[in-house]
Amino acid sequence: MVVHGGGARISREMEKRGLEPRFTRGHRFTDEDSLQVAVDVLGGTSDEIVEGIERFGGQARNLFDH
Repeated sequence: MVVHGGGARISREMEKRGLEPRFTRGHRFTDEDSLQVAVDVLGGTSDEIVEGIERFGGQARNLFDH
């Protein structure tokens, strides 16, 4: 099992969409708009990881429903 994050990618995508990333005590403040960005980014990252594993002959499945 591969568990990944995506904080920097999420922040960059939020900025592209005109949203300002906000943090409280090191934790991202997540409202509806930023949650959608996180879902989009993390789902895409999971897809990229699955493709990479399969490209090298492994078997993989994305468990992130997006």
